[in-house]
Amino acid sequence: MLSKIKDIPVKKVREGAVEIYVPDPSKYRVTAASPVFYNPAARTSRDIAVLLLKILKPESAVDLLAATGVRGLRLESEAKIKHVYLNDANPIAVCFMKQNSRLNNSKAKIFGLRAHEFLAQRYKLKHKKFDYLDIDPFGSPVPFLDAGVKAIVEDGGVLGIAATDTSALCGTYPDVCFRRYGAKPLRNYLMHEIGLRILIRKVQEVGLQYDLALTPLFCHSTAHYMRVYLKSEKGTKVANSIYKKWGYFNDAGPIWLGQLWEPSIAEKMFVLCQEKSVSENVCEETKELLFLIKDEAKIGAVGFYDVAELHLSQMPPLQNVLAALKENGFAAARSCFSSSGVRTNAKKEEFENVVKKLKKL
Repeated sequence: MLSKIKDIPVKKVREGAVEIYVPDPSKYRVTAASPVFYNPAARTSRDIAVLLLKILKPESAVDLLAATGVRGLRLESEAKIKHVYLNDANPIAVCFMKQNSRLNNSKAKIFGLRAHEFLAQRYKLKHKKFDYLDIDPFGSPVPFLDAGVKAIVEDGGVLGIAATDTSALCGTYPDVCFRRYGAKPLRNYLMHEIGLRILIRKVQEVGLQYDLALTPLFCHSTAHYMRVYLKSEKGTKVANSIYKKWGYFNDAGPIWLGQLWEPSIAEKMFVLCQEKSVSENVCEETKELLFLIKDEAKIGAVGFYDVAELHLSQMPPLQNVLAALKENGFAAARSCFSSSGVRTNAKKEEFENVVKKLKKL
């Protein structure tokens, strides 16, 4: 077993079905200053990508900012993607990717180019456009969107986009959000959902320049990052239908007002992660997230209500709130955005009346 890569002390770790070398966590903190970035806390994002692509079955996939290569190696090993491309401009990352590729007997092709250079040179590859492109930068993905949108298959290609500039998207720095994303965020219990909807609209805006409609398949806001997966479709008519679903909500926006999840995809991902051969490669946090989203995805309402925001002297159990809403003819499910959140098609006054009646019982 290796003890160093390029004089950097390393540790071998297992994630999903692969083993990889990472900078020794006892010597390097998980920050952008690490010689090669690997964040075990972001495992859920990689679990989700694997599960989604196991369902979609793309032929080609690119991890544009691959670092250790763990995401792409898992996509090859677990999602059985035939053609995987790993790229990172950091020469030390390239060394890690090569070692990790050998460790897993991978056939992934490895590149050491700047992101835009790699995408500009894609015409030299077997795949001139990719079925799946993953963009997971430090901070905002905005600088990569134009080249990224043009690099995916026009009909059926999927973009996986991450954003870690949550202080902007969640309203701590609204001016930064407006400069980067052209939208006003919220700074309250809805901020994570609104942040996702701002991010989605921004990616869609770039796609519309090329008559591409980008529709969300799945998304989540977890810890320090947001993740969206959007599927492309070419055509002016379908592209026009996208911007007609933009608008404002509670003074925030413009945002995407359409679905955050494709319900059938969310259901399939949850079922898949329960299978024994898959379950052992998926962490509990991912399973819990999918358990919530499979039901929440069936309710098309924008925004959710947080029972804690009613400031009741005693908050009724959430399962009682859900049951009462359903008894009154409303759709209702727990929200993945808050432990006391409820997504429902009930209006605000109707929701509050149901909860307050419960409190009196």
